[in-house]
Amino acid sequence: MSDINLPQADLEITVKDRDGNIVYQQEGPSHSWVKNFYQLIYCQCAGVHATTTTYSTHFLDLSGTTLASNFAGGGYDYTTPFGWDYDSIGSDARGLWIEGYRSDTGCQVGTGTGLTTESFTDYTLDGICKSGTDANCFVFTVGTRLITTSTAGTVLKHKIDRTFTNNSGNTIAVTESELYGRINIWSSVYNIMFNRDTFGTINVANGNSLYVAYTIKLTLPYAIHS
Repeated sequence: MSDINLPQADLEITVKDRDGNIVYQQEGPSHSWVKNFYQLIYCQCAGVHATTTTYSTHFLDLSGTTLASNFAGGGYDYTTPFGWDYDSIGSDARGLWIEGYRSDTGCQVGTGTGLTTESFTDYTLDGICKSGTDANCFVFTVGTRLITTSTAGTVLKHKIDRTFTNNSGNTIAVTESELYGRINIWSSVYNIMFNRDTFGTINVANGNSLYVAYTIKLTLPYAIHS
């Protein structure tokens, strides 16, 4: 009997100067899935209908507020493509996704100092960097994604990345990163956090760029057969 494997994520961070030379690089496992990610798995496995009002857990929005019970719906009318758009069935527009073309979803970074370590109950970055040219702001590129399968068919990978360019005029001290997604039911849409990583200060000088990539991977207990 095989163990049940949970999704893992790797984090890659690279800083380049204005000439494209690498001045800093790190790679390693992401530290922390947060409550929202496990809620996502629970919803789908339990197949809970959106009209049900009793749940063991709920999604948290970026302010830490518990979303209304119908946001935790699962089953046939709740879709989780984890891609660049949302799925819908008939007139039911319910979904949870990561949008690379938005500046407020996908890969994000921050300069927070108040939260020094990751926590299961984290719901936002401590000091998120916004898109722009003001202090502690980056110019965001459109994020990209790549879905692959290992040769043996045992590892599924979904890579999500973004490049942040510092045109603020000052050095930005980055200390945290994460993935934001969006949850949609009917006409209400919220951004939510999937994971969070903190690390030693990475100084991104003015004119330099910061590349951040998360690779979500799931190792299957057997090869995929056609």
